[in-house]
Amino acid sequence: MLSLIILILQFNYITTSNILVIFDNPYYSHELILKSTILKLAQNGHNVTVFSTFLNFSEDPNITRYAFENPGAAIHKKLLKGENLNPLLLLKLLIEEAYKVFKNNINQKDLKKIFKERLKFDLVMIESSSTPMMSIAHYLDCPLIYIFASFTPPILYEMSSGNKFEPAVHRLFDVLNGKDGKLTFFERLWSFIEQIFAGKAILVFKDMLYKKYFMEEIHGLEDYSYSKDIMPKIKLSISASKIMSYFGRIYPVLPQKILQIHSTHLKISQEMTKIDENLEKFLKNSTKDIILISFGSIVQLDQLTVNLTSILLSTIQEFSNDFNFIWKIGKKDKILSTENLFVSSWLPIIEILKNPKVKLFINHGGTRSIEEAIDCKVPMISIPIFLDHFINSEFIEIGKIAKMLKLNSLENHKILVNAIEEMKENYEIYKKNIENLNEIVNDEFESSEDEILEEIENILKFKNSTKYVGYEFPLYQRFHYDVFVFIILIFYSTYKIVKIYLKY
Repeated sequence: MLSLIILILQFNYITTSNILVIFDNPYYSHELILKSTILKLAQNGHNVTVFSTFLNFSEDPNITRYAFENPGAAIHKKLLKGENLNPLLLLKLLIEEAYKVFKNNINQKDLKKIFKERLKFDLVMIESSSTPMMSIAHYLDCPLIYIFASFTPPILYEMSSGNKFEPAVHRLFDVLNGKDGKLTFFERLWSFIEQIFAGKAILVFKDMLYKKYFMEEIHGLEDYSYSKDIMPKIKLSISASKIMSYFGRIYPVLPQKILQIHSTHLKISQEMTKIDENLEKFLKNSTKDIILISFGSIVQLDQLTVNLTSILLSTIQEFSNDFNFIWKIGKKDKILSTENLFVSSWLPIIEILKNPKVKLFINHGGTRSIEEAIDCKVPMISIPIFLDHFINSEFIEIGKIAKMLKLNSLENHKILVNAIEEMKENYEIYKKNIENLNEIVNDEFESSEDEILEEIENILKFKNSTKYVGYEFPLYQRFHYDVFVFIILIFYSTYKIVKIYLKY
């Protein structure tokens, strides 16, 4: 009996790991995608320490959760124009906002204690749109899993995995500018130049910025280099936008080191949310079809350059005899419920979408919103605001499960009214397309949660993974300059020899 107890204790000792999970972005939808995975890791006996702004895990004794203070809107006002920006300006704005969020989070007292005491962790998992927080893996000397919560530019896949993408097909910032199509000659020319200069320049630029702004927050990393210290630590990248790969060709061929996942938040969302009495009464008593309006947890309508609130209110009034509306508003929005409008700053989106009376979902093109609409088979009108919203919206319009409206084209509410009328007229087509896609998703996309757990357990067990050395290639090898020079020299030498031979 004693030997059995010792064996069990030894087994638990060997298989139990300490995992640090950091949600650097202050966005609820970004945090939600891994909640079920974290709960499963804790159920498997691992000790999980979580830093988050919104999520709580009080139900599990193996999870210790520390709260980040919400820094407020982490989106620069210039990004809220609903239009594409110059890639360099976009990069500058994103870095500024990343620093604001990073400085807020890195000074959290419990996280600083981890640095000070050099606490031991077997794995670090970080969800972040910037890479400064990833330096923690270097500081604590443990493997790193990097999580992309939304649709991601090819350059970030390359920088996290070393997987080189083809410049004739993809430009560095395609996804951020909503670009998905065949490149023209001049676009390919610029893509080639970007590949030569911009990729290396970004790494140098990042290192300079981190040393200037970020490393003062983490002492002991004065010699920190992203390419030298961080990239080798990344054992796996998780991209939580698998559904978007169904529509477009923006993705480069992804290596094993990048795992695409889908809909990990859907089940946990349904378990967490319940319809309150007032909303349930509104749904039950509605004699008309319902349109749901939600722009997620990031977009604040009062910050937009276009008065979208006024456009939506006018649209709701015009359809007062045709539809009822449910609208997720911001906490600062002073909008009241009416006979055909229910408003709330928090809504159980999936539970509402599953109601058969809900016929249309007006959203911002966020990946989580699209996954929820496809899961519930509800067609969409998408009004993209920034970053991946553009490319997401283009994809779902191409797939004929949604109609896209550009924010800066909404001169008045009639444009939105006409879009809803067009959706009504062709509703059976949109409905059939999204039902077909729902069937494909359920049939082809295996349980992402199981895939994540398997990969994490493998990293914890073997402490390593396949190493991709693409990012270590010198520039001349990557673009075959040495091969070109060699071939040119062969031709030139042959030409000279023939010329001399003919002369004599």
